[in-house]
This record gives sequence, C-alpha cells and structure tokens, in this order.
Amino acid sequence: MGPIVHHKQMMPQFANIRNKLINYKNIALGLFIFSIGLFKKVVIADSFAVWATNGFDNAEIYI
Repeated sequence: MGPIVHHKQMMPQFANIRNKLINYKNIALGLFIFSIGLFKKVVIADSFAVWATNGFDNAEIYI
C-alpha cells in the first residue's frame, strides 16, 4: 500500500497471527535482493558516476 492509508485498512494485517511469525525464507530472500541492489549501486553506478559527472560538467561542449 502507498504511504497514505487509512488505519482501518492496515490494522487487520497487524492483528493476524500469521503475520507475527518469523519466516526465515522471506528474510533470506530480502537480504539476497538487497545485496544484489547494493552490488549494482556500488560497482555499476559508482563506476559510471565519474563519466556521468564529466559529461554533465562539459555539456556545452557536446551540444
């Protein structure tokens, strides 16, 4: 759900006992997806940031 939700829509989710159990499979999957995103940010995005900054700094030359 989005950032603005009425409490009547969300409170039943907190009351459900099934949502209070720790699911290690979901935690492992979340950490895996997070690590892929972190790798992409650190290795790919930070590597291309040098070239992008140079391109934006010299934009008048390339036009």
